Amino acid sequence: MAATEPAVRVEDKLFQNRYLVDAGRAHIKVRPHTTPSPALKA
Repeated sequence: MAATEPAVRVEDKLFQNRYLVDAGRAHIKVRPHTTPSPALKA
């Protein structure tokens, strides 16, 4: 006989797939500039 796994709710699984914000360390960095680059103007 195979052991049965306990039932898991969809909400519990979705809770594991989330983005945790780290306010002290940004994941996007903007380099300082004096004039806009052509790519930025586009």
